[in-house]
Amino acid sequence: MERNNTLISDLTESSKDVEVWAKFLRVWEMKSAPNEIECHLILSDRRNTPHQFQIIFNDRTQVFYGYSLTENPMFVHVPFQQVLQRDFDNTYPIDLLGWVTSFGTLIESEEDPYGKIFGVPLTHIHFKLKDESGCELESEALGEVAKELDMKSWWLSKYEKTFLALGFWRVEYLEEGRVKITNGGPCSKFEFDPT
Repeated sequence: MERNNTLISDLTESSKDVEVWAKFLRVWEMKSAPNEIECHLILSDRRNTPHQFQIIFNDRTQVFYGYSLTENPMFVHVPFQQVLQRDFDNTYPIDLLGWVTSFGTLIESEEDPYGKIFGVPLTHIHFKLKDESGCELESEALGEVAKELDMKSWWLSKYEKTFLALGFWRVEYLEEGRVKITNGGPCSKFEFDPT
């Protein structure tokens, strides 16, 4: 039988006989006992599903291990305009791609608004990114990510336009409608001039 592929965003409430293939990055399995048949799967993919829907499984949902699918090796980038218009769920980290328009210096905070983390002053670095539409986002890296970003900032002198991909970063909405992108701890990643 031939499989008809469609985007999840094209599905409606009247869609019938739908088979959803999804890649789950976080899967936990729990078996009640070594010889028990019962197996529980807890699937978590809300952040990694780049559409307006959340995949919810009920008790009758059958989940099978699928065949290998072609993976997207890079990030799912959110357009800057969408971030500035607050047109997405910002409770989950996002991926961004833009070129660096300004890059500050590494600063160790003496007046840390968060207090000292484990007795170590917080370090941070400010930078701005612009995407192809011309929208610019104020960004800030904190802690170890800031130190690593500063160590690799030599990329900025390599080309006239240096692109920076951010993976798993948070969006903060500040007073007066300002938006700031910050890392979400050590899970946040970056890459200069991704190919």
